[in-house]
Amino acid sequence: MKHSSPIKTIHMPSTLEDLNLSLEGYDAVISMRYHGSLVAIARGMKTLIVDYNTHSHYYNKNKYLKATYGKAATIQSFRDITAMDIK
Repeated sequence: MKHSSPIKTIHMPSTLEDLNLSLEGYDAVISMRYHGSLVAIARGMKTLIVDYNTHSHYYNKNKYLKATYGKAATIQSFRDITAMDIK
């Protein structure tokens, strides 16, 4: 099933089932949360993990996802994203 909208924002689904239903039909995920990234990768989706630098343990967890799942996950620093001159 493909969605009519190419982009969807998901605000904190209350259950794993709700999260899975929300991701249905999409090819990729941009996530700032470990568990959102983990679920997307487990579903076989391309995942951009945005590391927002609040605690080093988030970086370490995200780094683990990248090391474990390789090409399925890419990590980008939030600081680097906000510094980009995107027009």
